[in-house]
Amino acid sequence: MDGHPHDGVSQVSAQGLSSGCSSDSCKRNQCALPFTCVDLWRVHECRCPAGHMIHVNGTRKSCVYTLCATHPCHQGTCVAHSPTKYTCHCPDGYRGHRCKTALAVYHEDVGLSFSSLFAICMCFIALLVLLLGIFLYTRWRSYKGLKEGVYHVSAHHDGWEDIRENVLNYDEEGGGEEDQNVYDMAELQ
Repeated sequence: MDGHPHDGVSQVSAQGLSSGCSSDSCKRNQCALPFTCVDLWRVHECRCPAGHMIHVNGTRKSCVYTLCATHPCHQGTCVAHSPTKYTCHCPDGYRGHRCKTALAVYHEDVGLSFSSLFAICMCFIALLVLLLGIFLYTRWRSYKGLKEGVYHVSAHHDGWEDIRENVLNYDEEGGGEEDQNVYDMAELQ
């Protein structure tokens, strides 16, 4: 084995091996057909081909065809219990009797990355600054309007009658100087 997975099996560790070292247990021990020899490092084992299972009848072993030979488990591993019964072991991200149903999202780590959290925080801060700016601008506009004394008077003449009644002529009321229209600026300076 070269460390890469083959048919769901991979090499976990190797001890006492060096380059060029080989095991010839399958060369010395041949398996009868339909069995195939599997080298377990200096030990051999006769196994049935894929899709078959060992059937023991007394002292005689034979390979029996199972439904796993048709590869019913699309994304999973088929485990034969009898020639007609099997179970599918689905890998992560798949479900169902035959491992056909793919899950929409599968992640072992469903947390957000640091950059995602940073981007979300920056957007939130920008939104707060924008709302604060709008609030301060509206407050400044209302304060500026009161300070400059801008008042809106109705364009209808009916509303003006009330304003004209409040303007007092001192001649009529008897208060103030006698001559309101003519005065000398030199005396005032």
